[in-house]
Amino acid sequence: SPSIKTRFYNMILKFKMNIIGEIKRGLDPHILALSIATGITCGLWPIYFTTTFICGIFDICARILGYPLSTIIVQSINVLMGPLEFILAIPLLHLGEYLFTSSQQTPISPSDLAKLIKNDPWHLQHILCYSILGWLFCFPFVFALIYFLCIRYMGRFT
Repeated sequence: SPSIKTRFYNMILKFKMNIIGEIKRGLDPHILALSIATGITCGLWPIYFTTTFICGIFDICARILGYPLSTIIVQSINVLMGPLEFILAIPLLHLGEYLFTSSQQTPISPSDLAKLIKNDPWHLQHILCYSILGWLFCFPFVFALIYFLCIRYMGRFT
């Protein structure tokens, strides 16, 4: 079976080919930038295994508002954000707690999380709510930063 490095390289190559294919089909640079920003920010949604659904919801909402995002790019970037989603879950939890409570931050580790899932699901929902609040606080800033960086970067090629 291929190594992790080979699989990651193949995934990046497929992602690159998806973007090139979309550009060749005449995708507008602003729609491409919106698709990339949506894929990254929604791919960092702090509830595991729901990011595909969240990306789909944002894609549908953008289409209703008149911005036909590239679903291929949004979902490809969503997949690439998987490892970063796991890394940022705890910092988003702490940010949500810091912004919306005056109490001490919840010390949490993977073993604590496993115990919460088994013994106290209500407390787990409490933790997820703070993670979502942290994400909602960061979402507009991260989205805008990524969008404008993409527009600026793509401006060099147009």
